[in-house]
Amino acid sequence: MSFCHLPASEQTSVFASISDQQFLQAVDSGKERFGKGDVLVVELETIQVLKDRKIQTLWDIRKVVEHKTSVE
Repeated sequence: MSFCHLPASEQTSVFASISDQQFLQAVDSGKERFGKGDVLVVELETIQVLKDRKIQTLWDIRKVVEHKTSVE
């Protein structure tokens, strides 16, 4: 599992885990380059957990559908 930064808007952002093993293996092997400015179109799972009487929201990228590099 890996993590990435998701800008939710100009003022806020979230961090999401990436559980798409095929995409992660492609990045690790050099077949995919994933860097600043890239855009991912993904299947995203949102998980809400009640912890210490507060709702905590977690995001998990289940599958990368499309990867647009910053130079495209």
